Parts: sequence; C-alpha cells; structure tokens
Amino acid sequence: MLSDNIKFLLSEMSADNTTIAAYAGCTRAAFSRMRNGTRKYSPGSRTVRKFLEGVYDFAEDTGRLGLLCTLLGRDSGSREELISGLTAWLFSSDPVAERMSRTDPAEFGKKLSIIMALANISGSSLSRELGIDPSYVSRIRSGERLLRHGDKLSLQLCRILTESIISRKCQHDLAELVDVPAEFVTEEDAPELVFNWLFEKSVNGDHHAVRAMLNIISTLSPVEAETLSDAQKVTLKKSVYSGDSGLQDAVRRFLAESAERGSGEIWLYSDRNMDWLASAFRREWAGLMQKCLELGIKVKIIHNIDRSNAELIAAIDSWLPLYLTGGIESMYCSEKSGGRFSHTLFLSPGNACVSGFSVVGAEESAHYEYITSLTRLEGKACEFNMLMSRCRPLLKFSRVPGLAVGSYDIYNLDDIQICIGENDVILNKLTGQFMSFTITHPLLCRSIRSFAETVCGASPQRCHT
Repeated sequence: MLSDNIKFLLSEMSADNTTIAAYAGCTRAAFSRMRNGTRKYSPGSRTVRKFLEGVYDFAEDTGRLGLLCTLLGRDSGSREELISGLTAWLFSSDPVAERMSRTDPAEFGKKLSIIMALANISGSSLSRELGIDPSYVSRIRSGERLLRHGDKLSLQLCRILTESIISRKCQHDLAELVDVPAEFVTEEDAPELVFNWLFEKSVNGDHHAVRAMLNIISTLSPVEAETLSDAQKVTLKKSVYSGDSGLQDAVRRFLAESAERGSGEIWLYSDRNMDWLASAFRREWAGLMQKCLELGIKVKIIHNIDRSNAELIAAIDSWLPLYLTGGIESMYCSEKSGGRFSHTLFLSPGNACVSGFSVVGAEESAHYEYITSLTRLEGKACEFNMLMSRCRPLLKFSRVPGLAVGSYDIYNLDDIQICIGENDVILNKLTGQFMSFTITHPLLCRSIRSFAETVCGASPQRCHT
C-alpha cells in the first residue's frame, strides 16, 4: 500500500525519485526501495521523514503546495502540519485509487453531455452504437447511473466519441476541453485522453508530449527546402511588421535574405506564444531554415523554458528534423523571464534583425522592427550575447553511438532506446540511420524519466560507463 501511495503522489506532483532526493539532500537509491515496496517502513522512519521533507520543499519551490493541501483535504497548513498529514496519508489502508478516483455521477453526466455535443452524437445514436437501451444513456447523463471505471462499455464509449470528434475535424476543440496541446490529439491517443477526462483521472500532458517526441524521432527525416519567388520577396520589404501575419512576413524576409547572403550565423530567441508558427506557415518556415542550414549557416537558438514541459517539447519537435544538418546550437536560459512582456529577437549579425515585444496576450497587435542599421545591429548583438552568457546547452544531436560517463537506466520502446542518467537523458534511434539526442534540462529529463517508468513498466537495464 505504501508503494502504491508513493507512486500516486509522485505522479500527481509530476516528480520522480531523483528530483525529490535532490531536494531532500539524499541519493535516489535512498528512496528506491520505499517506492518499489521491497522493504517495509514505519511512519516514524527517518527515510520516510526525509522523503516527505523533499516532497514539501519541491512543492513549495514549484508552486504545488495547493496540490498537497487538496490531497489531504485541507485549505492550508504549516510545513510540519502538511508533513504530518502526508505521513498519515501515505500509510492509510484505504486504497489510493478509491480515495482519489471517486467519480461524481452528476459531474460525469455533465461531462458526457458536453463531449457528446462536441462529437455531435445524440443519446439514441450513442445507445445504438453501444448496444444498450436509450433510457440507460439518459440515466447516465442525468447522474442517476455511472459507468464503471475501466469496464468494456466505458472504453467503447470513449472510442465512439473520439472517432466522431476526429471525423468532424474537431481535434483542437477536444484538446482545449481536456487541456492538452492539440498535437497530442491523435487517433491513437484521443480515446485515452477522453477516458481520463471523463473519469477525473489526471491527464499527463508531459507524457503525451514525450510520446509525440519519440514518435517524431522514430520517423525522422530532413525537411524539403522551400524558397520564395522574387515577387514575394519584394512585397515583404518593410521597416515595421504588425501582428502574427506580419511576424511571418518578417521571418520570410529574414531567412530568405540570410540564405541569399550566405550569412555566417543566425541567432534566434523568442518567448512569445507559438501561435504565429501555425501549421500553415510551419512547413514554409522549416523549409527556409533547412535552406539556410544546407548553405552552411550556423544557427544558435535559445529555447524558452518558461513554457510548460509539454509546450517546450512541442517546440523542440519542430526543430528535430533540422538538427540532422548538425548546424544547430540549442540553448536555454537559466534565468526565468517575466510574465508581463514577450520578446522576439532574430538576428543575423551585421546584416539584419527582427525585433519586437508586447504585453503578454496582446501579441496579435505587436509591431516587429526589421533593422539593418549597423549601429543598431551591434547593440542587438550585445543584447543577445548577454543573454547567451546566461544560457546552458538544451539538446545535442549526434550520429555516433555512446554514453557520457556515469550510470544509466536503459529502457527500450519500439526502435527508441531511452538512457536516463543523473544529469541527462539520451534518446537513441536504433533502426535505420543511427541518431542520438542528448537532453540536459532537469525538468525535461524528469518528464522523460516519469514517462519511461510509467509506460515501459519493466525494470530498466543498468549501464555503467
């Protein structure tokens, strides 16, 4: 029971043994036996106390104290009160699944009606698809009855709903409803998302993001370069561009002119939302980036890590095919950005710069300058270099097998090998042309470890290098 409760707690906290051990000032091995259930512990155990101190400090540091209070059924509490409450919670004999997954019939009925409307399925149609009496569906929607969590009928229900939603091309609406990025609403994953949402089971966006990234790596190939016609290039030449469409025009010009000049480097940073890089423009952008890289232009990009892990992984996914050129240096800034303004700085040193900022939420009305003045370009280069001085490597690409020095837990998922170390994660594509991606950002490493432990299940292999 203790082991199950610990696993549930770590899952709800989006944490793992390594992270909690770091906050507790211990090694990961100190908590492994407790998590795996291979040794018995008492509520007064020093190991249990250290573990919960680590949990509390992690929750305080990441803004999750409210979640701890929710788990304990209280509004607030001191450090000692919450640790004491967590101790009793961990050693409770009431199964955690029953304590935390009791679905309210009335709430379930409301949710079912909402998602039936999104799927454009009537009660009579749904009952016919499920092979049950229409009155039974009516009683479920009114809160008089509740489908059992995990039985065959509930799984069939989710499949029927998602098939209709996808056939109506309403994936984006479903993503908003269940609160995950739209990229994760695929035919394979959508039924699980709907099931988790209906039965109040936490939808782990990080896990879906990791799975999407692994799927991209397994089928990775370079993008095809696209260029602009001369007529298009002429219409793009302005000194100021406005809104999302304006930023797209500025980027078209910036990348096309960088390719024409054969600029030595381009430097990229933006912490604004990703709406401007919509699917209709994304392939054009990727093609122009590929063209620059094929011409030997080196790219330095500072990824914004103040997004959620799922959003950050989705942003990295856009870049993965471009890494195959070997011309990208990927970084992240160790200092957090503010939450009031978003900034964009795309620079080809000595040639041109796209620069702009806006209040967060007002990006569509923002203005982006296209700068060619050498004096101003020097100033922008100083700004970017100052930012670079506070950055660390985020992702490295290699075609050469091998691990860094240290100990790794190794999981295999289809044709991807996941190697998890203390300070990094290495993702190896084993079939076709070998590819290796090394990730060093702690939160991303934690998400991938959580995914591997949850999805791969079996005990990992151990590798010492």
